[in-house]
Amino acid sequence: MDKQYFLNNYIGKFNRQDPTGFEEFFAPDIKMYNGSLIFEGVEAVKEHYHQIWSVMDETLNVIEYYDISDSRLIIELHTHFYVPETKIDTPFGEITKDQKFDFHGLIQYKINEDNKFYEVKVAYFDFIKTEPDGSTVNIGAPH
Repeated sequence: MDKQYFLNNYIGKFNRQDPTGFEEFFAPDIKMYNGSLIFEGVEAVKEHYHQIWSVMDETLNVIEYYDISDSRLIIELHTHFYVPETKIDTPFGEITKDQKFDFHGLIQYKINEDNKFYEVKVAYFDFIKTEPDGSTVNIGAPH
């Protein structure tokens, strides 16, 4: 997959919270694995991100782009989440105004013959929560 096309269109749309990026880049039978969460189908992925984007700002920053083959792409990224107002029922649980979450990890995309992602796997190195007072905690699960 062309790097600039991916960055400008998929990542660009994601950062604008534009769900048409999922429709453009995902196969209808997409499976997304994110920790213990598994989403099947474009609508399930769109609903998940709608729940996040309705309560926080999320920005992806690609650190490294690894074009493995025509059928596999991996990116290393930093994702920053900002909470503009306190909410109780969110995919992150209760969140507080001015909290921040920072994810650093890898995403693997498997690409079908139509140049669409049919499987996405998310893995993390760090997932840090920063409270409004500046204190931090790593909310990842070490093993």
